[in-house]
Amino acid sequence: MNLYVYVGNNPLKYRDPTGHMKKTPEQEAVEEGAVGGVNNIEIEREVSKKHRIDRDVLLHNSSKKMAKVQQKIFQSDILKKLSTLESSSRKLNHGGNKQRTIGIKIRQLRNSIDSHVANILQTGVPSPNASIQFFASKEYEDLVMNTHKVANCSECALIMLNELRKNYPDMTAEYLLTTKPDHAFNLLNRDQRTPIFEPEKWNENVLVVDAWAGSVYTKKEFSNVNKKLYYYGISNDITGVSQHIIKYVGSGTSYRTYQNNKMDSEESMF
Repeated sequence: MNLYVYVGNNPLKYRDPTGHMKKTPEQEAVEEGAVGGVNNIEIEREVSKKHRIDRDVLLHNSSKKMAKVQQKIFQSDILKKLSTLESSSRKLNHGGNKQRTIGIKIRQLRNSIDSHVANILQTGVPSPNASIQFFASKEYEDLVMNTHKVANCSECALIMLNELRKNYPDMTAEYLLTTKPDHAFNLLNRDQRTPIFEPEKWNENVLVVDAWAGSVYTKKEFSNVNKKLYYYGISNDITGVSQHIIKYVGSGTSYRTYQNNKMDSEESMF
């Protein structure tokens, strides 16, 4: 029996039937060691050379090159498919019955996801590794796009994360989910030395990919919509819990959680 249920739009945290968040011993150890948290503003820390961003790589990915990448992503079949899947979180002119039907489909999808992740957990793979492992699989993509044919922003961003990693292996791909507001999207080619919650400090040749909305933004374009659209609002004044998956150039993945703008846990996976 699957004792884990999906929590809101958060695909990496589960709770038991009592309503409490389920934590592994590894997660508890990480959180206990993170007294005071780490602010979003970058600090000096020891980082594996494999995960350091080479300035030459960033410079090579010029704004001209990224403009072509932006157009290619925007015209891609995967973006078109994800942005047109039924979603319970888009503000569309559906009638009440139609919206309820989509909501039921989303719950069915997430129940199926829970079951798959629970099976991986039973093999001894810890959380959140089990979730990230499943979300990176073709099985997950098929479950969303072919079996249930529905997706909210988190499902769209997780599938797009894998697509970006596959098509642009020379660029760091990221997944960012915030709870206030409740939204998820992707970043491509962000300089990891820039603060995640301060878009104005990102490098000029970063791209913001929002498959749920069917949009691909340059830094300048995102700056224009960040404060206008209700589902963004990324700033250093952000509140609530955020999740951040980073897939580095070459290999390696990091999973970070934030409370407001302070990092309270980080796990590295290779």
